[in-house]
Amino acid sequence: MAKDIKELSKITYDMEKRLKFNEARIKALADAMTSSKDIEKYLDVLYNKMGRELSETEMVSRKLQDRQHEMSEKAYKAREKESRKEWERGNAAMQKEVDGYAKEAEKMAKDSVRKAEMTAMAARIANLEAQVKAALAK
Repeated sequence: MAKDIKELSKITYDMEKRLKFNEARIKALADAMTSSKDIEKYLDVLYNKMGRELSETEMVSRKLQDRQHEMSEKAYKAREKESRKEWERGNAAMQKEVDGYAKEAEKMAKDSVRKAEMTAMAARIANLEAQVKAALAK
């Protein structure tokens, strides 16, 4: 009997040790998550765990509540970061389009200036031709 109790306590100790190791590993992996979707999936797991714990013990551990709060904040920050990146991507595309229009407008302005210069030169040539004709006619 004493031998059985000792063996059971050793097995229990080993299981608790593995459980703590696995919980630490899960926490480290969860802390490394950056995608809001992944974090929200992990939050669902935490909510389910809280629900089971609540139904079994009529209360939820403070540690689990703190973890849930921490991960909720992390999910919020990840969603914010993703939306900021999406906005920047859209803004960059819009800026690229605006730059294209600006280049096109600049090109059109240069063409208009060239046409105006050509028209002015044609007018000067016509004026000089008229002056030459007038001088030759005298």
